[in-house]
Amino acid sequence: MIWGVGVLVMAVFVGWQLLRPSARSVVTHQPAQVNQTAGAIGMLPSVEMTPELVRGRSFFEMSCALCHGERGDGNGRFSMGQTPRPRDFRRAKFKFTTTTNQVPSDDDLVRLFRVGVPGATMPGYPQADRGELLAVAAYVRKLTADGVSVDLSREIASGTLSLDEAKRMLAARTTPGVPVVVPPEPVVDESRLANGKRVYLEACVKCHGADGTPDISEALFDEDGTRNIPRRFAQGYFKGGEEGALLFVRVLNGMPGTPMPSFKDAYSPADIWDVVHYLQRLSLHGKPRG
Repeated sequence: MIWGVGVLVMAVFVGWQLLRPSARSVVTHQPAQVNQTAGAIGMLPSVEMTPELVRGRSFFEMSCALCHGERGDGNGRFSMGQTPRPRDFRRAKFKFTTTTNQVPSDDDLVRLFRVGVPGATMPGYPQADRGELLAVAAYVRKLTADGVSVDLSREIASGTLSLDEAKRMLAARTTPGVPVVVPPEPVVDESRLANGKRVYLEACVKCHGADGTPDISEALFDEDGTRNIPRRFAQGYFKGGEEGALLFVRVLNGMPGTPMPSFKDAYSPADIWDVVHYLQRLSLHGKPRG
């Protein structure tokens, strides 16, 4: 009898240890320290919570924080071992954007939350309504703005920036720009596919491989130092969507924070469309047939 009670108590204790939040993911919902000293030294304040942000925070904590961390720093409890690591929203570097300044629009974020990232660990939430996804998008923007504010506040405190300069920089790094203008998609033919292959072999082959299969022995790294394995197009999918216009913008803009550069100054819009069509052709070989 005593032995059985002891086993039960031990099981409860072990279960509690496994399920309780780790020290780094405890949610306090207290304003950042920058707020507490803002009046004294002119630091940038944290974004104030609103009912929409409270709703977004609830979704984020339930669905996103295990990977991205409660504070959006990419250090969630399930982040270890993921390649690449979950995005650190505080850095204000987003991979999948369609704006000229590469700050994601609401539609960019809603699309990402709804579809997820194919071939990665991020799931989609197609069942969520647009209002809920807009709320979590607003909360991600808050995490980003707070992270940028902390960095800029350090520069204010050191005398590197004035408060007005920091406010302008904060707005520039967190306010979505205008959408990229995507030219009409041309008709695909063999000559244009041949040009797309030429561009691919010039600009993409080193990372993604001649047949869309990258050589993973050559290590590439994100800005934060974590390993980044280039997309394997031969698998038949793209992380940010396979639609032509989305791929066009991704080749044009690059992917901030990753080794993927922008090609807007290297190739014409016609060349970019041609390489997009060639990429789509490469990916067809890996798509399931049925």
